[in-house]
Amino acid sequence: MTLCSKWAGIGLVLLTVCGCGTSHPHEPDGGSVESGSPLCEAEFRTVQARLLCELALACEPRMADSLAAEQACHPGYRSVQRRVLDEGLESGATTYDAAVAATCVDELSNLVREVRCEEPAPACSQVYSGRVPAGGGCGYQTPIPQLSFECVPGLVCVVSVACPGECRALGGAGDACTTAFECGAALKCDAGRCVELAVAGEPCGAPPDCVPPLTCAAGLCASLPADGEPCADLLDCEAGLVCVPGSGGDGRCRPTGSLREGDDCYRFQFVPDPCPPPLACAATGGTPFGTCRLTAGLGSSCAEAIPCGHWARCVGGACTPIAPPEGDCSGGAVCPLTHWCDGARCRPLPIEGQACSPEGCFRSVCLLDGTCGFIGGRVGSGEVCDRVWQDCADGLECRTGDDAMPRCYPTC
Repeated sequence: MTLCSKWAGIGLVLLTVCGCGTSHPHEPDGGSVESGSPLCEAEFRTVQARLLCELALACEPRMADSLAAEQACHPGYRSVQRRVLDEGLESGATTYDAAVAATCVDELSNLVREVRCEEPAPACSQVYSGRVPAGGGCGYQTPIPQLSFECVPGLVCVVSVACPGECRALGGAGDACTTAFECGAALKCDAGRCVELAVAGEPCGAPPDCVPPLTCAAGLCASLPADGEPCADLLDCEAGLVCVPGSGGDGRCRPTGSLREGDDCYRFQFVPDPCPPPLACAATGGTPFGTCRLTAGLGSSCAEAIPCGHWARCVGGACTPIAPPEGDCSGGAVCPLTHWCDGARCRPLPIEGQACSPEGCFRSVCLLDGTCGFIGGRVGSGEVCDRVWQDCADGLECRTGDDAMPRCYPTC
């Protein structure tokens, strides 16, 4: 057993011990970076979570869903994806690529260092891959059909009510299906069969009916609006363009990054901010219509129309610094949305079964007995479930059933 690496993040230092001896210093605050060094899996998952947390905190004012983004900051957060990865690695169904993991960390480190909030880290989706052949059992159907952590590349895990799921090749036109996940590119599942998506000029009911990147406009598949053409919402433009409010209430497509201070903008929940830093789209009055405003610095006045810049949250009319997990909050700094300030340090919000904090619970609610839990308790197989009112009993997981409702089914 050898010492892995010392990772110095923004206000965070990680020193781990695991079964690899490769050094890979990480210093998003401007220090040297030794790129491309392999990482052991235990180190990678911890460092990745820390970097995702740092990026979420730095970008909180621009994040479309800050709470979801900051879940990586909580030590008790373990997604369904993480559970499947752990089980797959243990069983041999999933493989881990240390070299790709190092590239993922390098990409995330650069995003953190340069506070690039809307850009992806492509290598991170390629760190894990599956080994289960066609017909083999699997347990997790990813949101991206072609990406499976258990099935060999080119196959998809198809999971229904029954367990386990099955690794299958993506269906072709005419093949049987139960969900769109089972159909190949440019296909959808319709009436139990994979059918071809509509092309330009053919009838459609919604954008998913059309071959990408076409959209559905006035009942027909059509190309997305080009630069200067009318648009309906923020993402309703060709790649590299963004929809901004135009004269007469109509939107117009403009190049991404071209907006300037004072330009009109749209601000929708769960959609990235269209104004390039150091600007932000300040939408007021509960509407999606806003104006690109210069963000305010730490300690400066802020309001709905004057957003804060990086690493800050508007509290009491002033841009207040966000402390890292376990960071000092005694001097007026606020904690991540997944933590609470005990007067000195940012502590993780309590999880199910623990005593409530003054600021609530993590992914649960504070019950009348003073503990964190679910209002409806834990329910049995086949019962409707969610993550606030009622969660599933042990051995069950909440996933979509044949009736499109989230229900508790045996864990695959």
